[in-house]
Parts: sequence; C-alpha cells; structure tokens
Amino acid sequence: MPSMTPEQARRSRRDMLQATVDAVAVCTGTDPEAFFRADGEQYIVWQARRADAVRVCAGCPARAACEELALRDGDGRPDVDDMVRGGLTGPDLAATRDQQSDRLTAAVAADRDTEGRRLDDLTAQLQRAAVKNPDKTGGHRGASRAQAAQNEQVRYLADQIRSIRTARRGPRRMEDRSMTGDHTPLPVNEEIGPRRPGAIYQNVDGRFEVLALITDPGEAARLLRRDGARWAVIVRDTLRPDGQPFAVGSVWTTSDYLIRPARTAFAPAA
Repeated sequence: MPSMTPEQARRSRRDMLQATVDAVAVCTGTDPEAFFRADGEQYIVWQARRADAVRVCAGCPARAACEELALRDGDGRPDVDDMVRGGLTGPDLAATRDQQSDRLTAAVAADRDTEGRRLDDLTAQLQRAAVKNPDKTGGHRGASRAQAAQNEQVRYLADQIRSIRTARRGPRRMEDRSMTGDHTPLPVNEEIGPRRPGAIYQNVDGRFEVLALITDPGEAARLLRRDGARWAVIVRDTLRPDGQPFAVGSVWTTSDYLIRPARTAFAPAA
C-alpha cells in the first residue's frame, strides 16, 4: 500500500486510515510507549525522546493517516506535552484540531456511518470469494494450496460479517437481562467495561476521554445524583474543544467501542 497524502487522509474514512497505518507504518513492532512521556519522566529526558519520535514519524509513509486518526480521536491537549502522534506533539495536535474543528466534526460523523457500507463491502467480497475458481496452475499441490487459501479467505470474511451483524442487532445486555426477568446487578467491572483513566471510547453521544474512575459508592451517588450508584466515570468529550469534565454512570454495552486503551495501571479514585 503506497503512502497517503494529507489531502487523501482528510478524505478517507477511519477504516482506510487504520489500514494504511497497519500496512506501512515504520513504527510497527516498536514499543508504543516510545511515543508517550512516562509518568514522572524528567522533561529533558522526554525532550530527547520526543525529538527521536518526531524524526521516526517524519519519514513514515503512514504519517498523514496517523495524524488524521489522532485528530479524530481527540488526542493532545494545549497545555500537556506528553505524546507524539503523526509527527505532532500533544499541543500541536490540539492547535490543529481547533483550526479544523468543523471539518473534523463532519469526518467523525461520517465515520460513524461507515459500518453499513463496510458490511455491504464484506458481503460483496464474500460472494466473489465463494464463487471464484481456485488457481490450478502448479499441479495438484499448487491447486490444493490455492483452495486452502480461498477457504481461509471465505472464513475470514464470514467471521467479519458475523461480528458486525451481531453488534448491530445485539440488544444491550442490561435490556436483555431485564426481558428475561434477571435483575441481578452485573459485577462492577463488567458495568464499567474498559473505561479506565487515559482510555478513549466512542458511542452515539460522542467520543470521550476517561479522566477518573470513582469506585466509592457514596461519592458516585453524589456525583450522579442517583441513590444506589456503585461507581462513576469522569469524562470529557474530545470532540468539543471547550468540553468540561462530567460524570457518567451508563453501563458499557455493544454500542460503545474502545478507541484507545488506558496507558497506565488502574488506580481508582476515592
């Protein structure tokens, strides 16, 4: 896959951007922490590592795709120098996101609509793969290898289609349990899901960065103004440059998906 220009990246949907990064990024196999400032790391040490990371990105054919993903993910803050993505530091990303906020809002909205198109594309690929005649050159052994490769492609496409269809039609777990008369509360960790400080996730309401996880029931009830609350997550909407932190207590469901996992060990707030 050839390199992607900035203009191509801005016009591309998220799956194509990610495919480009996966295919040609020069940092593949590198420890991701090389692009993030460690907790407590001296600034002069980070400054040198940051310069190395920027140099790696400068010659990368996936740089534009990686930068666009970072902008859509809401990475980077104007007052925190702790990362490099797509050759840009956290403050650089925040400044660029502010300059292109309208375009990025539209791009994120369009990304949310790609699931149906992805399903159609996979279905078409599966139909073509299923009826394709395997290459019979190379004798019996060559034909057998070609048939095995075709079977593997069909299985892969079928698994992808099944995964998307399950997510699209699957009811929320809490609703499903209610319909069956099971009102036993889920374990707290299952309700919270992968939302830990530093994680970014998305649903129909927006894209959110987790700032803190509250596991003290009393504090959670106060923040959510809801008796019986067992936990709360403090988040900010990364699609809103001026978004203020707020508490949420909704259960993690199939309509939520993780964009970036937490980078540090989980330490619940009181």
